[in-house]
Amino acid sequence: LLYTAYTSPDSCVPAENAEIISLASQFTAVPKKNPYQKALSVYNYMLDTYKLLPNTRTGNISPLDLLDEKIGDSYDFAIVFTALCRAIGIPAVPVSGVLVESNSATKNHWWSEIYFEDYGWFPVDVAMGAGFAQKMGIELQGEQLRAFYFGSLDAQHITFSRGYKEIKPSFANGHTVLLERTYALQSIWEESNNVLAGYSSLWNAPVITGIY
Repeated sequence: LLYTAYTSPDSCVPAENAEIISLASQFTAVPKKNPYQKALSVYNYMLDTYKLLPNTRTGNISPLDLLDEKIGDSYDFAIVFTALCRAIGIPAVPVSGVLVESNSATKNHWWSEIYFEDYGWFPVDVAMGAGFAQKMGIELQGEQLRAFYFGSLDAQHITFSRGYKEIKPSFANGHTVLLERTYALQSIWEESNNVLAGYSSLWNAPVITGIY
């Protein structure tokens, strides 16, 4: 059940996309590689091929833009890595939350977890391995930085959701709102019935009130 659920495409992870499948085939070309080595090959390929943007992209965009444009944000990195792992048969989930900066400010962030049999879930943060860690004041360099974020996370990560949550609407003819690229991955953030003339709403980033 775990392998079926986490190697299949969903509304967030386009593991069935033709470009993803074509790219994934190069990581299964050597049959003797075990899942760890295959996942590490995907991780290293992404770090060597794609450039990380310092800020989150906005507008009518897709994480698959990363494949053609070779540049993207941490959301794009996490979703593409997760999709590639699923496409080669490694269970994977995107993880969303925030990074806590040195002044206790928060920044939306995304990473991944992959599953190895007889081991469990294994964290991978491609964006941090690509250098975002240094923007957060973490003093790791080069190969040390790359190695750390394949299997480890720092104490500045706070998780809000693992995987994409499909929420069923409450109203048959209601109006729903999806907020993309934020600290939780879910299909509905707001919902109103069809007789409501209008409303206003405000979503703020999580605030750190204390560190213990």
